[in-house]
Amino acid sequence: MSGLVGNPAMHSRDAVWRTVPLTGEHLHSILPQWRDLWQKAGERNFFLSPDFLLPSLPLLASKRPMLVTAFRGESLIGLMVMRGDIGYAKLPIGFWRSALHAEQYLGTPLVMKGEEGTFAKGLCEWLDRSDSSRCFVKIAYISADCDLANAIKGFCANDERVSFEQGRHARAAISPASDDVEFDAHLSANRRRSLRKARRKLESLGAVDIESLTKADALSDWIDDFLKLENSGWKGAEGSSILSNPDETELYRSIIRAAFDIGGLHFSRLCIDSKPIAYTLDIRAVPFAFCLKSA
Repeated sequence: MSGLVGNPAMHSRDAVWRTVPLTGEHLHSILPQWRDLWQKAGERNFFLSPDFLLPSLPLLASKRPMLVTAFRGESLIGLMVMRGDIGYAKLPIGFWRSALHAEQYLGTPLVMKGEEGTFAKGLCEWLDRSDSSRCFVKIAYISADCDLANAIKGFCANDERVSFEQGRHARAAISPASDDVEFDAHLSANRRRSLRKARRKLESLGAVDIESLTKADALSDWIDDFLKLENSGWKGAEGSSILSNPDETELYRSIIRAAFDIGGLHFSRLCIDSKPIAYTLDIRAVPFAFCLKSA
């Protein structure tokens, strides 16, 4: 894909950058350092964690992705997944871009906290030494005001490079200040009134309960029921449900189990007379809680 594939290591004064095809073999070869990086990252992007990225490989394969890593000594200080592309704003120019699949909602590279400046400088040097046919890099869905985004913008400004935001939008993620945060505080007064009205209507149909998954032996049944319920509506009819794609099915089975094992799963369901009628699947990865799916 580029000159970096044949010569995968790039040395700078601050770190060693390596670019190799994204494969299970390459990911497992750095697994201990990768887990350490995710725990110590300035922003713990769940979508680049081992528990999400490894089962995502079948969904990324068609994009011919590259694993880009930055090491200082034995420590992994940065990781991102990129792919080559051509054609931007109707111009036939080549560039690098984030390699993401449809179930990834955040593309912020994993960078060790405190190493954002080093990563920003190395990213530009990595681009400089890339194939000359790729003249810029597009990082999609990066948190707009995180330390890494600010470091990249700051380095580019000081080094007389061009950087800009293409646009901003909000995803279903919140940043709870603590474990005992009141999530109602994130809702407007009108939204809270609407929810109370909806609950009263549900209560006219039977006893309303909200349950959260707490027991490991119930996990498989919850996953199966959640997938069946999501598939029973318009998504199943249009072929866009999780069950419509075997690779997505395996991805969600894997990440739900992994998130439960590390205490990051918030899996809830709404029942009427003990019958589940809705599920929400949320993942906690400080500083965010990601609202992944509802059914």
